Amino acid sequence: MSGLYVLELGGRRPSVFEGIYAFSPTFSHDMSIQKRLTYLCENNQKIYVNIGLESGRDKNVFDYVTASWKTDPACKTHQPVFRIHPGIIHGLIMVTGQIEAAFFYMQ
Repeated sequence: MSGLYVLELGGRRPSVFEGIYAFSPTFSHDMSIQKRLTYLCENNQKIYVNIGLESGRDKNVFDYVTASWKTDPACKTHQPVFRIHPGIIHGLIMVTGQIEAAFFYMQ
């Protein structure tokens, strides 16, 4: 659940972090996080979320939570990046996600 905690911490202390990189956050443990993460966009933080989907339920929850970010006015000029890797086990998400996050940060 550390991906969720990283997003929570970034949302509570947006001035401390330049970017937030969350790997496989378990949104289903805290659905209210979508309302708090507008602060990340408002503070121009780079937001990268990488998730491996192992079930249809995971995809539904992920789509529900990220939909509010995609339409939030605060995120229009600073759009978060979401990567979905269907069917990839958790361990592989960490490897591919770290590489993608490094390239994302360098942009």
